[in-house]
Amino acid sequence: FTSSMWTVSSFDVSHGVAATPATNRTCFRYEDAMLHLEGRGFQGFKKIVAEGQLPPAAGEVAAVSGTCGAAGCSANNLRTTTEFTQEFPLTNRVKKVTVERASDGRVLSETEQRWHAAAGSAAETWVVYPSATVERTYDLAAGSLLSTTTSIEDQLDVVSGEPRRSCRGVEDE
Repeated sequence: FTSSMWTVSSFDVSHGVAATPATNRTCFRYEDAMLHLEGRGFQGFKKIVAEGQLPPAAGEVAAVSGTCGAAGCSANNLRTTTEFTQEFPLTNRVKKVTVERASDGRVLSETEQRWHAAAGSAAETWVVYPSATVERTYDLAAGSLLSTTTSIEDQLDVVSGEPRRSCRGVEDE
């Protein structure tokens, strides 16, 4: 692979309050880069982790463990892990997003995306669309599942790209 690839290790953005430090930081980690050796090039990362590194709020006890310098950070910082599909024709499609508290790994939500790939009407083309989404939310204190929402989109109109039929179900635990 001959070209250079840049990734972001951390990102600072002003929080709008005239205090020190004047920024909120998010750190990033990447896993499993994939390169297609037969001409498609870089296929993306299998996993990207973004973790907040906010200072403790007034009166909040700081975290003592975690990654990305979490010691001395807010115990309520979030870690968002995004998993991707790397194989063609689903390259770089989000497969799963998990949001958890960085200090103890307690999961707040999970979203799974399912994709469908169908041969297009023109030669060597693909129509890729989300066929289902499953969202789970969790009780932070107890760690138990609160609700599951499933959305299914079926029978895609390949001309407009819109689903002809969709359904959504919610289960509260």
